[in-house]
Amino acid sequence: MTTLLGLSHDGEEGRSYSGRKVPDAKDSDLREPRTGLSSSIGTPILRGDSNDAEVPMKPASFLATAFLGIVALAHLVRVILGLEVQIGRALIPSWMSLVAFLFCGALATMLYRESRAD
Repeated sequence: MTTLLGLSHDGEEGRSYSGRKVPDAKDSDLREPRTGLSSSIGTPILRGDSNDAEVPMKPASFLATAFLGIVALAHLVRVILGLEVQIGRALIPSWMSLVAFLFCGALATMLYRESRAD
């Protein structure tokens, strides 16, 4: 009988631990899980094989992507329709909405791609 880390192996079909039989692990069970970081905050995730189902976006990532996309579309609509925006006595030029469209659209796209790459 061989003892390793509190498990005794008596050469039979399984391992004995506290009088209970535990079946031997298969080769697939002994495989080390591949880990990664799901986002910049460092939350660990487990990744399966390449044929595993796709993991959906996290709720916060989805909401941020949707919000940035809606803001980007609102700025694009303002530019296309030529709507005027006035804050106090200052008139906001349309080119600022074009810049905001490009900025928010780029952020939404990057966030979407980053969440799908995990």
